[in-house]
Amino acid sequence: MPVSSMTLTPTELHERVPAVAREVVHQIRRDLPAFACDPWSMAETAERALGHFVDLLDDRDPPSGALMEHFRRIGAREAREGRDLEPLRAALRIGTGTALRHLTEEVAAQGPPAAVAHLMEAALAYLDRLLDAAADGHADAPGTRRRRLLEKLVAQDLTGLDRLAADCGWPLPRTVAAVALRASPTAARPALDPDTLLGLHLAEPCAMVPDPQGSGRSRVLRAGLRGWTAAIGPTVPLAEAGRSLALARRALPLAAARTTLVVTDHLPLLLLDRDPDLVSALIDHRLRPLLGLPAASRRRLAETLLACIESGFNATEVAGRLYLHAQTVRYRVRQLEAVFGQGIHDPDRRLDYHLAVRAWLACADAADDP
Repeated sequence: MPVSSMTLTPTELHERVPAVAREVVHQIRRDLPAFACDPWSMAETAERALGHFVDLLDDRDPPSGALMEHFRRIGAREAREGRDLEPLRAALRIGTGTALRHLTEEVAAQGPPAAVAHLMEAALAYLDRLLDAAADGHADAPGTRRRRLLEKLVAQDLTGLDRLAADCGWPLPRTVAAVALRASPTAARPALDPDTLLGLHLAEPCAMVPDPQGSGRSRVLRAGLRGWTAAIGPTVPLAEAGRSLALARRALPLAAARTTLVVTDHLPLLLLDRDPDLVSALIDHRLRPLLGLPAASRRRLAETLLACIESGFNATEVAGRLYLHAQTVRYRVRQLEAVFGQGIHDPDRRLDYHLAVRAWLACADAADDP
């Protein structure tokens, strides 16, 4: 049914397009705050798509290749940014509903009842075409293929891995290490090496680092994860990537907020963490004198005790680790001795204290994590 059957001229409908497009953008931004940054020139896209739709209603056959390519590029951009298509689908549905509400008011006021049904049917078919174009772009984007590759590694599914890796331009490494991730509200996108597979689209974000023992890889990885809470799993053969990730995810709650923890440095604590009651009993048994102190003193002395145990009570080394003067460290050691007695120097108790203070600090950091 052309526009002429609706008693509205093409010119009249086109005159309404800019105002309707503005309302579409306003509604999308209100209902989807994540799109407030205008990720794909939303205002221009809305007006362009609406204008094309009005031309189709007039039984014209305007060239649609350029518009469909525009939506393919939008889909590809979503893939590059590590997002699935659901937010874009939601935005297009909201936009279509908003446009229909305004256009059907015009048509219902001036045209026959059948015209409204035709308008809604045409709009839904048009929405499907736009969604299909965006989905095509998303599926063909290198970022989408890399996400599928990551998902296969996480699932330890080696079927077709060689071919998919070749499509992505990702040389299959001999070993990998998985990284479990948790962002803070202010964390920027991790700045990782191009060959690191990043899975921010997953419910539990992660990354997969190829050949992690390479020169300088650890330093670059830590720098790229700044602002994130992360746990780096053990280095494993490629086929066991999922095992590395499982251990990293188990260790993530132990990582201090916005810091990076290496799983292999905390294996005894991970063993204890399988039994929370045992951890609580150890903390209560070894740290009870410390837990009665004021919060500020408690944290300060716990960190000092940990550094002392790991540095053999060498005041100079502890001072370097904590960025303190050696004399300050000696003063704190005397405080620790006053709290615990000479037992903190007993080699037979050192493992108990080490595990207890690490567990307590991890619990405290988790409680403070925003």
